Amino acid sequence: MAGCLFAWYLTGVDPAPRRPGAAVRLAVLVAAAAAHDVVAKLAWARSLPAGAGSPEQLRTAAELLYYGGTAVEALVAGAVMARWYARSGRDLRRAEARAARVPAGRAVAASRARSQAAARGGRTRVTT
Repeated sequence: MAGCLFAWYLTGVDPAPRRPGAAVRLAVLVAAAAAHDVVAKLAWARSLPAGAGSPEQLRTAAELLYYGGTAVEALVAGAVMARWYARSGRDLRRAEARAARVPAGRAVAASRARSQAAARGGRTRVTT
């Protein structure tokens, strides 16, 4: 249950107030993945939790935790990056549409705003 809630926090489609950007969410995912792998390696090396089964069963479970977790983490990272890519494309199209409506005297400023938006990954705040 905790893993599902965590994945929903990272990849949720509902707009949340003050939602962190993709870079922050990916950093959180990398930190959580590292902690997850440490727990899996400790469980494998020390046959933890003690008394939960035979050492062979515990090692098999720890391997599943390690390799299965890596696969899920890769899928979640892909989902976060896909949403970032889609959003940056929408923001860039909005900036281009705004620039197209700008009078000729302000075309240089609009061009500069587009190039800055592309450098920021598509996030724009162009005022016209």
